[in-house]
Amino acid sequence: MLNYYRKLIHLRNNHPALATGRTWLVKTDRPEVAAFLRYRETRFKAVDRPDARAANGRPSIDVVLVVVNLSDNAVDVCSVALDEGQPLQGRRSAQDLLGNLTCLPLDIGDKGDFSGYKLGPLPPRTAAIIELKPM
Repeated sequence: MLNYYRKLIHLRNNHPALATGRTWLVKTDRPEVAAFLRYRETRFKAVDRPDARAANGRPSIDVVLVVVNLSDNAVDVCSVALDEGQPLQGRRSAQDLLGNLTCLPLDIGDKGDFSGYKLGPLPPRTAAIIELKPM
């Protein structure tokens, strides 16, 4: 248990969106599964952190999708969706930072929406913290 909490603390320290990012609730097709998207854009002055800026000169952006199975039973497949309004667009690679899931890329619409993104299986009482990076 201690190692699990150490891993969570490490993730929070290395992914600013988990600590202070904006939050959007994500719809799921399973009542026992909760999900939300966290987003944080960090702007640095070049003299402060020149390595923090992307190669194209844009600010560093951290995005994670958190999915939690709250039940005592495994969930084979869960579909998640988000209405428009969040600031992301385009295709994103997806990697579960806790190693519980193998994730396919996520396609986000021009209005910041997605639907029908399937995840699973989710073991009982577990979470997936999915990092979304531009492709």
